[in-house]
Order: sequence, then structure tokens, then C-alpha cells
Amino acid sequence: MFIFDIMWQTVFHWSVMSTAVHMLPLGIVAFAASCTGSFSRIYSPKWIILTGLSLCMVATLLLALGGGKPENYWPFVFPAFVLGSAGVMVAFSHTNIAIFQAAPSSMSSTVGAMFNGALQFGSAIGLAAITSIETSVEATHGGSHEYARRAASF
Repeated sequence: MFIFDIMWQTVFHWSVMSTAVHMLPLGIVAFAASCTGSFSRIYSPKWIILTGLSLCMVATLLLALGGGKPENYWPFVFPAFVLGSAGVMVAFSHTNIAIFQAAPSSMSSTVGAMFNGALQFGSAIGLAAITSIETSVEATHGGSHEYARRAASF
């Protein structure tokens, strides 16, 4: 979500404190969602992970549709931050739980390392793809101060 703090400060001319306050929902909701580990005793981790990923998908759609103007914070960005933060945290924590439930204890360190390596590799590929998309859209749709490139990356 570093896309937004830079945009809010450079394009919308918001102060650093205002930007920080607008980013608070990310941390608060992610912390609350991190306390859902015991749900895996009640529900199948598969369905919990699917729910988290579905929340991420809805959040991504909200960010793609709105967010290019300061007045779009409450109808688009705030719900996207809440849903996206909760979805990512639920999916990440319950994926870890599911992986370590399925792996034998003798292989848990290897499985954990492979999972974290896959997350790092996927993040690098995703960041490269988003940068490429934003750069190509920026060249044709109004420059760095327009939201079109950010919307295209979502």
C-alpha cells in the first residue's frame, strides 16, 4: 500500500500525519485478523484461506475502481484497506497453520523455508510485473500524477 502514501503526499498534498492516520486501518485490522488462528479448529483451513483470498479480491476491485481522488477514500479505499488487510492476514496465517498441520514434524523447518521462499519469489515477480504495467500505462495516460497507472496495476 506504499502506492497510496506516496500519492497522498505528492499528488493530494496531504501531510505526513494525515497520511499516517489514513493508513491506520491496515495495521489495526491486520492485528485483529491475526487473532483468528483458533478458527482452524472449528472450520477447515481450506475454507478460511478461500475466504481470505476472496476478501483480497474484493479489496483489489475496490482499489481499481476508486482511489484517484481524495473524496474516494471513504467509499473505496477505506473498505478496501479493511477487507484487504483482513484477507491477507487470514490467508497468510491460516496457510501457515495448514502447512504445518499437514507436514510431518521432522520436515517442518524445510516446509516453512520452502513456503517463505515461495512467498519471497512471488513477491519479486509480482513487483516486477506491477512496475512494468505502471510504467507502460504512465507513458500513455498522463504521467506519474494520474491514478490510471495505479488502477491498471490493481
